[in-house]
Amino acid sequence: AAAPEGESIFDTWAGKGMAHYERLGIPARVSPLRTREDAERADVVDMLDEASLVFFSGGNPWYLATILLGTPFWARLQERLHDGLAYAGCSAGVACLTEMTYDSDAQDLD
Repeated sequence: AAAPEGESIFDTWAGKGMAHYERLGIPARVSPLRTREDAERADVVDMLDEASLVFFSGGNPWYLATILLGTPFWARLQERLHDGLAYAGCSAGVACLTEMTYDSDAQDLD
């Protein structure tokens, strides 16, 4: 989800994820979740109903958190996690879940 660096970065991470799951023989789909507007789209939210696992890759945890927080996608994700949906991620994909997170693009600590 979410690649403020541009479409090519999103596509690169999506491709790596798909290749990984294909090698394991696990069917997978990439959610077109790039922006806050995407997190409000019914078709993107509905993808969660078909999932048994969601995986969020790395990047900027603050950016990812601002994309998700308070959206229909976030609300449905919370519901599905409560029902047993597996959640995995690396770096920002996990750091965005904390009560407070950081902006990896920040130049100083002020």
